[in-house]
Amino acid sequence: MIIKKRTKINFLKQSIYIVLSFIIIFIILEISVRIFFPIFNFNSISYEKSPNHKILKGKDTFLFKDRISDKFLIRVKNKNKKISINHTKKKIIFIGDSVTLGLGVDFEDTFVENFKRKFKRNNTQILAFSNLGINYNDIFDTISNEFPKILKEGDIIIYQFNYNDIVKFNNSEENIKKKINFTNNILVSFQKFKFKYLNHSSLLKFLNHHFSLISKNTEGSCSDRKIEALGQYSYAFFSKGYEKEAKESWLNFEKQFSLSKTLLEKKNISFYVLISPVSLQLKNHKIVNKLNLDLDCSTKNANLYLKEILKKNSVGFIDPLDNLKDPQNDKYKLLFQEFDTNHPNKYGHELIGEEVYNKLSNLNK
Repeated sequence: MIIKKRTKINFLKQSIYIVLSFIIIFIILEISVRIFFPIFNFNSISYEKSPNHKILKGKDTFLFKDRISDKFLIRVKNKNKKISINHTKKKIIFIGDSVTLGLGVDFEDTFVENFKRKFKRNNTQILAFSNLGINYNDIFDTISNEFPKILKEGDIIIYQFNYNDIVKFNNSEENIKKKINFTNNILVSFQKFKFKYLNHSSLLKFLNHHFSLISKNTEGSCSDRKIEALGQYSYAFFSKGYEKEAKESWLNFEKQFSLSKTLLEKKNISFYVLISPVSLQLKNHKIVNKLNLDLDCSTKNANLYLKEILKKNSVGFIDPLDNLKDPQNDKYKLLFQEFDTNHPNKYGHELIGEEVYNKLSNLNK
């Protein structure tokens, strides 16, 4: 009996030592990652608290749904904020995707809010309609069929173009939405758990980052990597091997674009395109290029290609790329979010907001 009791005590002591050792090792590794790999000290978890309150990359995002649009929402400062359309004022309306929404940045740091703070006109109402996972068909449909209800002569629409807008759709929109909803239903519980309990660890994010790359084809020639060479930007930049599909996608884009532009022109509504940059176009942003997307695999410059379309259709554009490339903006260091080639951080949003203001500041008051 005494021997068995001693054995149990020894086993308990060994278990405690092992647990304590793991805890100490974890703490040492956690501190090391935080010090030597600070890029992992970020919050990237998103989940829905309620239909009008989402956590997007760790940021509280409150949304207001106006009845004039089925697909798009207006981001607001807090859950009690409501937006009413002022039909007596001139309007500047932004419409776009998660960049206009300000995914991953605080409300006051979005390019729209940066623009608003500079563009102080009492006779103008500025609205921004956006949503996650939309495409240019959604945007042009809304511009053509829903916005005319609230717009009048002299108003302005600014379409925030994203290079991932040029996508070849292999499924119907309905099937895509079903897959998204099905996936969301499976992941939502885990995402909430991960947000509350796991996402505070830089070490776990470090490990998750590297494990997630195991199945990705991040090295090799353009032909070896195929669609993974440029990923979501393959069709916009005419990635090698996808030139035919890219041309078809651009032609469809231009067709839909021209229809919307013609409708707005008849109503004397000004139309601009805000060209949202991606980090691949900036020299010092390799660290956020998690999948090693390679612009050398492109066969056309998508920026110039889009501008040719806009010029042909006599549509003005706002291109913040040169502002983001300006050497004086090196003080900001990174202008895009951690491991995200598509979404600007608050400094990137600030520069985009500046460019929008520079373009629109000379409008008649």
